[in-house]
Amino acid sequence: MKIAEVRRQLQMLAETIYSAGALQLITRRVVWSENHSHNYIHEDVKTHGFLQFSGEEVVSQYTKYQVEMAKCGNGLVHVRCCYNNKYWILPKHIAFKGDNGYYLSATSLETFPYLEFASDDIGDPTVGDVVLTNGDGSIRIKSDHFGKFWRRGSDSRYSDEPHSWKTTGANWIWADSDDTTSDNLDTVFWPIKVANNVAALRNLGNNVFCKGLTADDKTDCLNAAVHTIAKFARLEVEELVISRNIYNVEFRLNHARIYDQSIITMTTGEATNRTETDDTVDVKPAYTETKSSTWNTSVSLNLGAKTTIKTDIPFIVDGKVEVWAEFTGAYT
Repeated sequence: MKIAEVRRQLQMLAETIYSAGALQLITRRVVWSENHSHNYIHEDVKTHGFLQFSGEEVVSQYTKYQVEMAKCGNGLVHVRCCYNNKYWILPKHIAFKGDNGYYLSATSLETFPYLEFASDDIGDPTVGDVVLTNGDGSIRIKSDHFGKFWRRGSDSRYSDEPHSWKTTGANWIWADSDDTTSDNLDTVFWPIKVANNVAALRNLGNNVFCKGLTADDKTDCLNAAVHTIAKFARLEVEELVISRNIYNVEFRLNHARIYDQSIITMTTGEATNRTETDDTVDVKPAYTETKSSTWNTSVSLNLGAKTTIKTDIPFIVDGKVEVWAEFTGAYT
């Protein structure tokens, strides 16, 4: 990608942030996509610090950047790589719980594979789903029970009345698709985080959010039926994982930074030399050497799975960051 094109996109970003002379910061984190290849700007793994349009997934940790307003104003911005952050993404194996307190379970109604908020047991084999993330951050969801992908239905069939049609789809979400691509937007959803373990799903086929709907002789079945993230469109997400272990953590020491350094006066001494020769004054400061470390975790969704982590701990030694000692702990 030519430098001029990168400059052009950065200028467009600055012009977007500033509108009609007023500061309007539309977003803090962005990705850039090239018009020709549709690849996202990505760190060049061979030449650290350089960027290239080679990223194929928007959820990659390499393609995410943070926009910060420059102190000088004039619409200028700083663009910071968020390589050490994470793009919000759903876990792979999950179950959804509706506003009625029941899990979304696979069920057959009128020979159609519906999804109904009807199970009170997360161990029920009909409640499990698999999430597959597309390159642009959208997702497709596959029912463990039916073995097929979710799809917004719009099919029709004959009703019991002569010479009339009955729409059976009507935006109901069925698990009946064998399509392994994301070409059919009725099978594609956009997840939006609402709270720590709460998300809303917007079907890209009609750009409407999903909720449990009671209609057409169905009770609390999933339907792409609401245009806002209302109470009924908020789905609690639970990961189908009892526990996990994290180990063999690798630290990128070549990217390490030392923040908030300050000069500390340990001790002072005074002396008066009334002779014509050099003299020496010994100053012996007393100090106590201590080492401390803090472990922090930042996750997109707090799903309750117990996590055990075993890792070395980085310390600052002689102005450099080195890894030694070891930490083992558990958290949920």
